[in-house]
Amino acid sequence: MKLPTGIEKLDEMLSGGIGPNSSNLILTDPMVDKASFAQQILSTRLADGDKGIYVTTSKLPSMIIKNMYDHGWETKNITFVDCISFTLGVKTGEKYALKRKTLEVGAAWEETMKIFEQALKEVKGFKFAVFDCLETFMGVGADKIAEKLNELKTLMKETRTTCLYLLTNWNYKEKDIKKIRNAVDCVIELGTVEKKLLWMNYFFVDQKPKVFFVITDTGVNLYVPKILITGPFHAGKSSIAKVLSEKAISVDRLGTTVALDHGYVEKKGLVCDIFGTPGQ
Repeated sequence: MKLPTGIEKLDEMLSGGIGPNSSNLILTDPMVDKASFAQQILSTRLADGDKGIYVTTSKLPSMIIKNMYDHGWETKNITFVDCISFTLGVKTGEKYALKRKTLEVGAAWEETMKIFEQALKEVKGFKFAVFDCLETFMGVGADKIAEKLNELKTLMKETRTTCLYLLTNWNYKEKDIKKIRNAVDCVIELGTVEKKLLWMNYFFVDQKPKVFFVITDTGVNLYVPKILITGPFHAGKSSIAKVLSEKAISVDRLGTTVALDHGYVEKKGLVCDIFGTPGQ
């Protein structure tokens, strides 16, 4: 039985949701708020009764709780693996935390994974884990990270844990990203379109059409780009809509359009609705 994410279109792409006891990668472009995206999924799993484990390497646990609270998301039953407070000189009350400061990325990686595994074994019940974020440790090499993620698959099943690993692709080598992708069961990709005044985030799975989204106060909201074609009587609005669209619908009477034209176009995996105003 799949685990719903709370993001309807994503669940549709995943044929019902994320696989139980699976390892999943959220792979993003820079400037995409992958943490909030993952936190909404975590909130959905908490509301369904799972226990949460959140490994944080960049934000204080209090900041994560505040962000989730501000969006109205569930925050109960989250156990943090706090890998940032000590580095910042902030006291932590978390049971699972780095207790010493280290500047050597290899040592930090080994200690973090040791504490993470301890939390997986000791927190009881069905669990949903978020590992935020892998790029902190890319200095140890993609081979080492991929090896560990593969190794952890067995532990995920033994401890009834479903995990989301978060990774921003800061122009890493394609072969390194591929190694990490191959070490998980599913990859959810988040990207950004930047064209003049347009700046939109999107997600997709397995080369399926990309879905635009924005993160608002209520969480992840889908956004379908729209093009409106308008002009004077007999200007050819319906003709343009039909030429641009893969499939278009027009309602004509006495040689003119009497209802809104509607069509859509898919380009490079992006979908856009097209509308044409009636004859005027």
